[in-house]
Order: sequence, then C-alpha cells, then structure tokens
Amino acid sequence: MSTISHIQVDEAPLSVRQYFANGQPGPLTSTMAHVPELLQVTMPFIGAALGPSSIDFRTKEIIILRTSASMGCNYCTNTHTVVASKTDLTDEQLRALRGETNYSNAGFPAHEELLIEWCDAMTAGAGPISKDLMTKLVEAYGEAATVEFALCSGCTLMLNRYATALQLPTANAHLEWLDNNGFNR
Repeated sequence: MSTISHIQVDEAPLSVRQYFANGQPGPLTSTMAHVPELLQVTMPFIGAALGPSSIDFRTKEIIILRTSASMGCNYCTNTHTVVASKTDLTDEQLRALRGETNYSNAGFPAHEELLIEWCDAMTAGAGPISKDLMTKLVEAYGEAATVEFALCSGCTLMLNRYATALQLPTANAHLEWLDNNGFNR
C-alpha cells in the first residue's frame, strides 16, 4: 500500500483537474496532486520524455523496462512489462529485460543488446558511461537518439525512485496479466 494518500477527483485542486478529466488517474498523478505546482510541470516533462517521439515504442519500452528492473522498482517494472508486451517483444525478451534471464540469449538484435548494455551502465551508479560504450551507441543510433535515450532513462530513474519511495501500488489489472502470463511480480 502506498505511504501517501491518493488525491481523489473531488479533492483535486482546480489547477490540476485536467489530469483527472477521465476519472481517477493512476498513482503517479494522484500522489503528485498533493503538490499541484510540481504536478503541472512534471507531467508534461514525463509525457515528452516517455511519450511518442522519433524513437519507436519498442525502443522506449526496452529502456523503461530495463532501467526499472535494474533499479528494483516493482511498480514500474510490473506496469511496463504489461505495456512492453504490446510491442513485438517476446516473453523471453520481456523476461530478459526484467533481469530474470540473460539478455544475450533472448534473441535481441545486436543494436538492442548494445542499448541494454547502455541501460545497465546508466543504472550502475555514479560516474560517466565508458567512452567506448557511448561511441558504439552513437554509431548505432546517432547523437539525437542517444540524447533522447538519456532523457528517457533519466526520467525513468526519477520515476523509479518516486514510485519506490512512496510504495506506489501496481494496478490490479497489471498484476492479473502478470499472473496469467507466468511473470514474477
């Protein structure tokens, strides 16, 4: 159970009611609503960093899922396993991104294995990523994509810490999907 109460639609400040337009939002929004001035700037950033862009859906989900699993964020790992299943990732690839199996045996193309290696370096701790790995990533994807990868991973890292610190609950529908498809939670 979350350690912070979830603001209900009838309690939401007027300044953030647009985030409640479709009913009760998810745990991120309903907890951020405690600080409306931050919600108003955070949600557009999250949407820009994690939403549709020049990077395809599959690639973003590889970054989000691998980063979340590496950081041990149950909320984001479980949620994005379900989201990533809507791409053409196989169950074996999803398990590998979750850290349950070795990604080098999951059938990823070489450029995606490089991206996974880079995600692991992003979550390994402080300090720069090796120049060799950065050079390979830029050669494989280009500078603009590499910058966007860093923003996507950085936003995910922020959300991982937020969701873990506040113990945000995974939606029951996602937990059921994981159970029905044989994934650990």
